[in-house]
Amino acid sequence: MVSENSYSIKMKNRSLFFIVLVVCAKLVNTSCPSTCSCSNSTLGFYVNCYYKSFERIPDLPNDTYHLNFGYNRIHDIDVKFCEKMPLLQTIYINNNLIEEIPNETFTDCHQLITLDIDDNKLKSIAKMDFSSLRQLRTLDLSGNAIEYMHPEAFRNLTSLEILDLSNNAIEYIHPEAFLNLTSLENLDLSSNAIEFIHPEAFHNLTSLEKLDLGSNKIHIIDENTLRQLPNLRYLYIGNNNISSINSIPFQEMPNLYHM
Repeated sequence: MVSENSYSIKMKNRSLFFIVLVVCAKLVNTSCPSTCSCSNSTLGFYVNCYYKSFERIPDLPNDTYHLNFGYNRIHDIDVKFCEKMPLLQTIYINNNLIEEIPNETFTDCHQLITLDIDDNKLKSIAKMDFSSLRQLRTLDLSGNAIEYMHPEAFRNLTSLEILDLSNNAIEYIHPEAFLNLTSLENLDLSSNAIEFIHPEAFHNLTSLEKLDLGSNKIHIIDENTLRQLPNLRYLYIGNNNISSINSIPFQEMPNLYHM
């Protein structure tokens, strides 16, 4: 018959073994790729894998809050970022070779503030690509090959302040494309192929201060298009094909001082 003292020692050893397993698992989860630079703080891990010739996103610390994979050779996003890293606040995957954003890539990224996907190979933005990013403040999609944006692609980005869509192949802005972006302050649509802007395209952009429509193929801007921007301060419309423009809207925009 096993004595009470022996049983107690046996249970303690099992508990110690279990603790060692947990610690080891934690170490595996918080490993940093050898070619990257990582630092840890009270916020979590700051992971910098900039310009390291990665072709895919490797396993990363599960408490990563800042992630930089800019200037690599990533073709496909095969990770659900916030399923593995729920603390993510900043993601830079700019200057890669990404052609599409798979469904649920950014699902549950409830703390994400900055997302930079500029200079990739994206051709379209689907309805659900960014639907869960309600805290996002900066979204950079410039320098891709975007021709189409689903009318509801940005519908849930109610905290967004900066949206950069410059240097793409956009020809048309749907009247509901920016419908709920009431916090948006800076919208860059320059260097696209836009010929026509629907009069309701900027409806509800009550916080917008800077609008760049330069270097497009715009022929005319309806007077009602700009009337819905009471806080606009900077407007850039150079390098277009505008033959005439009604001056009335500008008289109703007291904050505008650069055009």
